[in-house]
Amino acid sequence: MKILYLTTLLKMTWETRKSKRTIIIILLCTILMAFAGVLAIRKAMGERSREIVEYQSAMSNYEKNLEEMNTSLTALLSNQKTIQGQYDTQKKYCEESIYMQMDGNAFYQGDIRYSITTSTNMVYLTSALTSYINGAAFRESLSKQFGNVDSTYLKEVISCVTTGNILLITVYHYDAKIAEQLLELVDKTLTQHVPTIAKTQGEFTLTVMESSVSKKADIAIVNTQNASLNSLRTYTTALADVKNAISNKQQDIEFYQTENYPEEVVALSAAEMAKKEIIFLALGVILGICVLVCRTLLQVMLGKTISNSDFFTSLNLTVLGDYGSKSEENAISEKIGQQLDLYAIHFQAEKIYLIDLSNDSFPEDYMRQYQTCLEDTGAAISCASSEENQELIERNMVKNGNILFAVKIGQTTYKKFEEYYGICKQFHLNVVGVIFTK
Repeated sequence: MKILYLTTLLKMTWETRKSKRTIIIILLCTILMAFAGVLAIRKAMGERSREIVEYQSAMSNYEKNLEEMNTSLTALLSNQKTIQGQYDTQKKYCEESIYMQMDGNAFYQGDIRYSITTSTNMVYLTSALTSYINGAAFRESLSKQFGNVDSTYLKEVISCVTTGNILLITVYHYDAKIAEQLLELVDKTLTQHVPTIAKTQGEFTLTVMESSVSKKADIAIVNTQNASLNSLRTYTTALADVKNAISNKQQDIEFYQTENYPEEVVALSAAEMAKKEIIFLALGVILGICVLVCRTLLQVMLGKTISNSDFFTSLNLTVLGDYGSKSEENAISEKIGQQLDLYAIHFQAEKIYLIDLSNDSFPEDYMRQYQTCLEDTGAAISCASSEENQELIERNMVKNGNILFAVKIGQTTYKKFEEYYGICKQFHLNVVGVIFTK
């Protein structure tokens, strides 16, 4: 309906705020929503408890899986350390050892042959000599004299063999001159150690029978070198594989921690429950107000009859009088007449047009009293019933310009009032006020 905007509905609802029905409706809606809030909180607490159990289970599985992944990573790191050590040792050997620098198809072999003379047990003596030559002390001594060559590498290029009283020492090198120098150092070092061996094995002498350096070729050296290089390649591949495995495992752990960490769930706090309950209480009040607004709207839209003056108050219309009490009819009529007189004086109104919406004939006694009160101002008042010709009434409304409505509680409908009030709004007519008839 045109005259009923949201603000008007709210005003009508507000005018009924003190009625018991209004209080009861709001109270019931509030209680209903409070009860719904309690049920919602209980349901939320149950769901939260279930979520907490699921969270604890998920966290336990997460920690277990993460521990297994970290254990696997630790094993890989340990394996990397082992392989790295093997790789470094093999790489250093292949790059620095004399043996690996030799060409198996063209290397130099130096031989020095000794004759052993002794009156003691020859077997024990040759055993002592070979033990010294093959031992670490002999190689350490040679290493220092040879120019800080790793004594470990000398073991591969120096060998000895005894046959009867003959001692043969052989050295190998990729350079002929160095092979000669190494052979000389072997002879010098062994000769210097003879007195030490003699203390335990008895006096003996070593006589050089033959000393020579010659170029050789031996496929066995090539095969041994290839085997060492293959081992280095194996360590290289193994090291790359374990590094990749470690990188992948670290990425897996990082991804697992980022994507699978369970979202923490905590129990509902008292503040959260109170907040939820307050929200439901507020919704209850809002629901009650909405019910009242809808009730007011339905009353108007369904054409129900006017039940009280709240509707007119919401439209800012003046209620001039209410003929609710028969004993006070005269006093009420006089009061209304006085108000009409004051209105005519203030607005210099010459005519006042009363429209009776009660479906009954407006009492002539009331009209005479009104006219009597208006005699001093010279204003006239006329009356028309809503049952008369509507077109004629509308024309007279526009001619008179000052409209007074008479309505009857429980009989005049909102729809009928709106029809005539709409004309007032359309043509900017003055509405003097409203009279309630019995």
